[in-house]
Amino acid sequence: METEGRKMWRALYPALAYWGVSMLVSMLFSAGILAYVISQNGLMSVDSLIEQAVLVMSDYMYEMNIASALAGLPLMLLFRRWDKKRAAHMGGERRFEKVKPGEYVPVLILGVSACILLNNLMNLSGLMGVYQETADELSGVLYQGHLAVEILGVGLLVPAVEELVFRGLTMTRMEEYWGKRNAILLSAFLFAAIHGNILQGLYTLPLGLLLAYVYAKYRSLAAPVLFHIAANLISVTASELGYLDFMAKSEPLYWAITVGMAVVVLAALYAIQNRIFVKEITKQPEAPSDGI
Repeated sequence: METEGRKMWRALYPALAYWGVSMLVSMLFSAGILAYVISQNGLMSVDSLIEQAVLVMSDYMYEMNIASALAGLPLMLLFRRWDKKRAAHMGGERRFEKVKPGEYVPVLILGVSACILLNNLMNLSGLMGVYQETADELSGVLYQGHLAVEILGVGLLVPAVEELVFRGLTMTRMEEYWGKRNAILLSAFLFAAIHGNILQGLYTLPLGLLLAYVYAKYRSLAAPVLFHIAANLISVTASELGYLDFMAKSEPLYWAITVGMAVVVLAALYAIQNRIFVKEITKQPEAPSDGI
């Protein structure tokens, strides 16, 4: 029988490993950039070296994020393979009915509307002004590359890898030990905490709750991946192309669109809650049930 400490470790180590890989990639990039700066400018004071290295690194933060996702992916797939072997040893992996392609439409709508709603609420709250320096840094990291590369990286690759980590591995393991509702809450808080700053944390906490919810309802990793991709693509393309900038021209219009997006979010959630019912095919020992 597994101890609580062992359960906690097994639930957390995929996310911690992914974070560790990201830190390792960051250190390697930093070392390479320091070597490059020295080779271009020769020996200099420590302050000058750090200043030049930071300037160069700001141009490669986007590539570093993509490299972190690519580096972490094989390890996460290995963990997923271990889970399948463990499930087979315990009597077989839980299997669920496949969802029809059209039933993923509410997930896409939810991803788009939630992204716009949460960004608008962040702006209306004044937090973007309070943490302006952090907001500017995030914008520089996420949206400073070519649009096509941003779409491939932030829009497609990073959402797929993060969903494998936080829903496919972490939430699935948490549900096995502590039930579905606790797994939704715990995985969402971990998802927010791992992003490392208050602005991203406040944005990713409700986003993580929605991602965990759709994963619990659809019983397929495709659902949160599609949600995450839809949200990130709207964020990337709107930032680069500016097609949502018209909202800021009028405060009443901004509020109207925000309220409208809230209504769309609720409508999408209602559709998912009342129309998506996925049955289990192979009966396995039941995790604690809490009504979701």
